[in-house]
Amino acid sequence: MWFYLSYHLCKPYLIKSVDIMIFPKIPENETERLDTLKAYKILDTLPEKDFDDIVRIASQICQTPISTITIVDENRQWFKAKNGIDGDGGPRELSFCAHAIVQPDRPFIIEDARQDERFSDNPLTIGSPYVVFYAGIPLVAENGHALGTLCVIDSSPRSLKEEQVVALKALASQAMGQLELRKKTFELMETKESLELKNFALTEAKDNLEVALKAKSTFLSMMSHEIRSPLHAILGNINLLLEESPRPDQEDPLNVLRFTGETLLSIINDILDFSKLEAGKVQLENISFNVRDLVKNIASINLHRAKDQGNKILIEIADNVPNYVGGDPIRLVQVINNLVSNAVKFTKMARLP
Repeated sequence: MWFYLSYHLCKPYLIKSVDIMIFPKIPENETERLDTLKAYKILDTLPEKDFDDIVRIASQICQTPISTITIVDENRQWFKAKNGIDGDGGPRELSFCAHAIVQPDRPFIIEDARQDERFSDNPLTIGSPYVVFYAGIPLVAENGHALGTLCVIDSSPRSLKEEQVVALKALASQAMGQLELRKKTFELMETKESLELKNFALTEAKDNLEVALKAKSTFLSMMSHEIRSPLHAILGNINLLLEESPRPDQEDPLNVLRFTGETLLSIINDILDFSKLEAGKVQLENISFNVRDLVKNIASINLHRAKDQGNKILIEIADNVPNYVGGDPIRLVQVINNLVSNAVKFTKMARLP
């Protein structure tokens, strides 16, 4: 039985029978091996001097006319570097290197392929390039998977001296080191590109945030002005009424209204202060104020809501607390009023000291 097969040199070969040739075994970890190979992104890349130098030195050391750095893919072998041979690879079924990667921990040496049943009918043995002698050192990745080999080839039977095998192993280690270096270089380049994209995105987000914060500050400033203007008018009218000596039954409600208005004004100012806080521009006042009156006014603001909840507000101020203290009354009102307001909101039928 005869059938037609094309080899990597683009020359036709006739194989007598598929039953005579012994095809390379597939490694048990073939799926993982191919995944590892893909990670190196080496297949079909351009020639590189570092790899070319290695095969040239391998031929000189072993005194062989042919040497290659061969990568074994799923269905083919491909030459990353070559010396003394044309073409760029060929079918995996014919590959000596495909046999070599099955045992990645040892050299694969065939002294006379014509006397080996695995290769005696191989088109590469009985035809060009007449592979009779073959010695391949597996190129093993860090995870133990063989990607291919560094091999030397001759058309005559022969053997290698021990020191030649040692040197060939060293060159294979150099070749694998170059593959690792190449892989890590590309990984670093990809990481660099990724970081540059992320930095660009962060810069863009920062610019957008600054625009948004500026727009927010403008909006808050405008709205605060629109609210403060009528509130100042209301407070002005309340002060006028208080200056006209109102009746006792009118004075207390007017004082509560004034304090409430001033508190509302302080809340509006807080909105602006929040913007200042984000910008790190908050400033605290240090003025003298009557702390007892301040506490009473806070109680008056919350009195009606407390009654609606069935609560009573009791003011107790220690005797050793002076009438006047120094500080920021607006901030103190905010703190105490928030505490009292929350106590009123979440308490029923109780006394709030």
